[in-house]
Amino acid sequence: MSDPAATLAAMLQQRRPDACATWLADASIAPGAPFDRAAFEIAFAGAGRRFGTEPVGPGVALTAAAGRTWSIAGWGLDEAARTLLVLGGVATVPEADQASFVDGLYRAGALRERQAVL
Repeated sequence: MSDPAATLAAMLQQRRPDACATWLADASIAPGAPFDRAAFEIAFAGAGRRFGTEPVGPGVALTAAAGRTWSIAGWGLDEAARTLLVLGGVATVPEADQASFVDGLYRAGALRERQAVL
């Protein structure tokens, strides 16, 4: 089984190494970095400009801890990047704030941002 966040990070690093190099640190979700919600939201909104919207392509799939696997071949690189941010952000904010954190991203997001949250 694969960790979805690790799969997304590896795929994005392979497809856009120039964009991915400092992006997670800029988003303030790198391990050990203090969480900065404003920096996170700037990175979340800017994922389309940084990664583009081209499809991730065939053969890319995610496997959850429960063993369920699903294809993300139709996702755009921006959606994959935003999903990686959401996974990292949720792990960074206190558990009591996680639902409102995700809800806020969805409510404030444009269409492609909302798709990534879902």
